[in-house]
Amino acid sequence: MTLLRKSALALVIPVAGALVATASGSAQAERYLYGAIAMGVNRVGTSFDFPDQSSADEAALEACGKEAGCWIAVRIQNECGSVAQLEVKAFPWTVLPEVPGLSVQPLHYYGTGATAREAEAAAMRLADAPRMQSWTFQIVRAPFILDTICTSNARR
Repeated sequence: MTLLRKSALALVIPVAGALVATASGSAQAERYLYGAIAMGVNRVGTSFDFPDQSSADEAALEACGKEAGCWIAVRIQNECGSVAQLEVKAFPWTVLPEVPGLSVQPLHYYGTGATAREAEAAAMRLADAPRMQSWTFQIVRAPFILDTICTSNARR
């Protein structure tokens, strides 16, 4: 092998290695996407396709309104998350907190899954569980999906 070929090979190998490292780095970055659903009293904030969970949480809280006392209810990574809501009227002897001005109170149930349909089904399964008539509350509105989010790399 000539000196010129050895020199060319010495340049090609590090450049090819850098390209492979860069390509796998961007693939790794796209491989993990995060999202969150933040909940508050009569408020919802969502985020998806963030590079890390803390950024997704922060964006969801910002969208919900930090000053509104929002909290992170659902976290997702490469999947979907859903919130189902059931509206009830609590009887006076219950432990449900009294919300001034609201005789009907929402109860929220959360689910995650590989697809939006799976996440919604998981949330609805939980929301349907208390549908039996209870001595603590009366159901005034059947469960429904309040919100669903998916990262762009979740199965469709």
